[in-house]
Amino acid sequence: MHRSGKTHGNADTLSRRPCLEQKCRYCQKIETKEYSNSTTNELLMATTVQVDDGWSWDELKKSQKKDSEIKLIRNWVKNGVRPTWQEVSRYGTTIKGYWAQWSSLCLRDGLLHRKWESPDGVSAVYQLVLPKARIHQVLEELHSSPSGGHFGVTRTLARHESTTYTPSMLTSGREMKLPTDLMLGRPLEETEERSLPEFVEDLRKRMDRIHRFAREKLKIHSDKMKQRLDTTSTETAFKPGDAVWLYAPKRTKGKSPKLQSNWEGPYTIIKKINDLVYRIQLSPRSKPKVVHLERLAKYTGHNPPDWFVVEDPPPRTEDSVIRDE
Repeated sequence: MHRSGKTHGNADTLSRRPCLEQKCRYCQKIETKEYSNSTTNELLMATTVQVDDGWSWDELKKSQKKDSEIKLIRNWVKNGVRPTWQEVSRYGTTIKGYWAQWSSLCLRDGLLHRKWESPDGVSAVYQLVLPKARIHQVLEELHSSPSGGHFGVTRTLARHESTTYTPSMLTSGREMKLPTDLMLGRPLEETEERSLPEFVEDLRKRMDRIHRFAREKLKIHSDKMKQRLDTTSTETAFKPGDAVWLYAPKRTKGKSPKLQSNWEGPYTIIKKINDLVYRIQLSPRSKPKVVHLERLAKYTGHNPPDWFVVEDPPPRTEDSVIRDE
């Protein structure tokens, strides 16, 4: 295929021979001409805007101290003394949840954080324990802001003698509508049009208020409920070096599920992250896993793994827990 000389630059370039003369005027002239004809890169200037979101450390400290549940947990973590289950059983699910994650809680610059570790234990992320007063703002940023994600939407008439609320009110935040309401009608109520996020927020506040009042009524029954629970439950805990089975059901095509094992292992407990989460490993060369306590069972065989050596924990110092000044 014939091409003219102007479009045959690749062949001309390959056929060139480097000039061996030092400080050749002709070569310098050609290089200067090519450089002047080349397109210069323009420097692009962009302005940046800094927005103050109002989330200063001092304001977050005040928000955590105003939250009754987080304030109680902060005081426990600050003193370094974990309360017993008898002392925690009378509180709500939020405090019980933080109590179960006691080993993952810490104070950083006076703020309560939850430590999240990667499965291999190399990296860790400290998550701020968010007060309830800030939850609405965070959800609004996540769902309603331009950079947010999606917004999903997800029983009887007798009042309970201990909670003074009906089960329908405790589970749904409103009384159940029965067929008689369709025939006789319901009392007229002054309602206003609300958007879906406003309805969800009002429902959440109403449910929190109902549950808080119900818990106050249930305090007198907590001892009896705890005694009934202790008779049918056993506490399960593992320590580093223990051999355990991991519940990991698998289904193989062509085989009956009854003949397939739902447990694999034995694994070795590498670290107890908190009362509910453990790091386990099958062998020295396998990747570690972080699993929930409910997926573990004690290994009672005669050949437990012996490759893991339990090291003595370092002595606890004041630097390990950052105290609030």
